[in-house]
Amino acid sequence: EYSAYRNLKFLADITGRASKEKIRNAMQSVGLDPDSKKHVGKFSLGMRQRLGLAQAIMEDPDLLILDEWLIRPLPPQESYDMLEIVEARCHKSTIFCTQYESEGWYTRIDPNPESDSPVSEAIMDRIIHNAYEVLVDGRVSMRERKGLKATREGGGQDV
Repeated sequence: EYSAYRNLKFLADITGRASKEKIRNAMQSVGLDPDSKKHVGKFSLGMRQRLGLAQAIMEDPDLLILDEWLIRPLPPQESYDMLEIVEARCHKSTIFCTQYESEGWYTRIDPNPESDSPVSEAIMDRIIHNAYEVLVDGRVSMRERKGLKATREGGGQDV
């Protein structure tokens, strides 16, 4: 298995879109240590998401799609990381796919109501000002639409 840096270096070698320095900077910007030898397979979900953001930062794509945006509230450091990412992408396209309406984003970006942190407002200002909002109102899950049965706890499928 590969470390986070080795994974990103492998991708950069394929695409030719990032130098070693750019990889290191991207990792550091999302709170990952480029010198860590920890294998990606041992990463938590949050660390894997940060690795995906590091990849997006190092490749600097014209279009960045953040799927399952705010599926969990952002810890304070990730909120500040997101502010930097949104700020850096001000002249590029970003799609935020989420199951939450934008009014609910504030509390998911800064889940501590006592913190009085302006980070939620700053992120939302940068997203909303030049945004096109596409709402898909559905009461039926994609799983149900496709005729798939929900899985039970423990991983088995209902029959």
